[in-house]
Amino acid sequence: MLSSCRYLGLIPARGGSKGIPRKNLVRLGDRSLIQYTIEAARQSRRLGRVLLSSDDAEIIALGLGLGVEAPFTRPAELATDAACTVDVVLHALDWLACQEAYVPDAVVLLQPTCPFRDGSDIDAAINAHQASSRETLLSVSPVLQHPCEMVRVRGERLEPAVLHPSLGRAGRQAFPVYYFVDGAIYIATPRFLRARRLFHDETSAIHVIDRSHGFDIDDPGQLELARALLLLRGTGAPGRGSAR
Repeated sequence: MLSSCRYLGLIPARGGSKGIPRKNLVRLGDRSLIQYTIEAARQSRRLGRVLLSSDDAEIIALGLGLGVEAPFTRPAELATDAACTVDVVLHALDWLACQEAYVPDAVVLLQPTCPFRDGSDIDAAINAHQASSRETLLSVSPVLQHPCEMVRVRGERLEPAVLHPSLGRAGRQAFPVYYFVDGAIYIATPRFLRARRLFHDETSAIHVIDRSHGFDIDDPGQLELARALLLLRGTGAPGRGSAR
């Protein structure tokens, strides 16, 4: 891919949420959760545009006030628990193509539930995507709990979750390298998205980011851990909103 490729940053942020009510607007330190992702996207030097897709008037107003585009309101059928993210992205691409004749070379999906990745993470991922000559890329983080140290219970017996020749005979240094798909950054071309209706497959490139930058918030417990991380960094007051 050429350095002149157009990368569209897309932030999906619906108003509803099961695990954490109004999750995208919940307070994390001194700002709402979605503001971290908006600020990271705005810091990026490689994103040509940053677009917000939301069904919620308050989220749209916040995004516009922070300098991202929100040219449409997401349809209600794409803002349910059952809606697929790829359909949300394809809706945005269709709207841009129809209303503005704008077709990006690739979409960079930035989910608000990953507040600690920053603009340099986004730019490094875009650079890696261009260097790979692949249609898709996803960010991954080193695993905290290695699969070779996990077990499952079958009947009354414990079995290794992942079989490996070094189990029981060597330390962690002998374990194969595993990564966690953290959800912080996905990059895909419109062609791949339309053909596969996926953001990645076995051919995707990967971009490794710091474990803390890939921290993902999906439930109240993870929100509390994020608040603790923020305090340890000394970059924010305790969150004032409730996760429940």
